[in-house]
Amino acid sequence: MKKIIALSLVALLLLSLCSCGGKPGKTSDAIYQIGTNALATADEYIGGKITGDEAENKLKEYEKQASAQYEKGKAEDYEHDWDIYFAVSMLEDAIFNSNRIVNTGPMSEVKEARDALAKELGK
Repeated sequence: MKKIIALSLVALLLLSLCSCGGKPGKTSDAIYQIGTNALATADEYIGGKITGDEAENKLKEYEKQASAQYEKGKAEDYEHDWDIYFAVSMLEDAIFNSNRIVNTGPMSEVKEARDALAKELGK
């Protein structure tokens, strides 16, 4: 009996792990890709592969794209698009602040905004 319960718990654990990751439900493909691109840009900035100005310019463009996609997605009932758009916007603000405060702004805010976007993307 203990073996059956243990095997059941292992199976349940494996199923729960399989369901993690991937595009969240009610999310358009376009805004998911925009969010993924913004996340990659944040990682490049945090890792020192691109400058603050480069990251800021990319994030401004992603924010514009996300805004347009959110407006389009409202008609198609993509409820999660707002959350990703908001997270991209917050990441853009954090990178702007980090870059503008004499390049010594709080990197912790960028990391927090990056992690919030990753959570919304299911990554």
